[in-house]
Amino acid sequence: MNNILNPRQFGLPSRTILEKINQKTIALVINRKSRIIMADGRKMDIGFELVCENGTIAFHGERSNEIKLFVHGDKASEAGFKTIHINSEHPDYGAFLPAPGPGLASMI
Repeated sequence: MNNILNPRQFGLPSRTILEKINQKTIALVINRKSRIIMADGRKMDIGFELVCENGTIAFHGERSNEIKLFVHGDKASEAGFKTIHINSEHPDYGAFLPAPGPGLASMI
């Protein structure tokens, strides 16, 4: 069943993909053009943010060996994005990349 919505009716650019999953859920994908040097001075603009019901994961190319994690329901004193460094010191790193050197940056 194809439930693709027109992004223009929500004021979004045509490159945006909206799909109605059910009555309460809409999937959103923003297809942005890659730019190596942008007008605001950033060196690269490669990344994503996955916003879910219980939290958010964010990855930005300028910090390519780390991800940011936000979990809904954390204590107020611990609320906010936490930085997770993806390197050989992370306990699950070896299952993803067996060599200790390259990190996530080599996967981009």
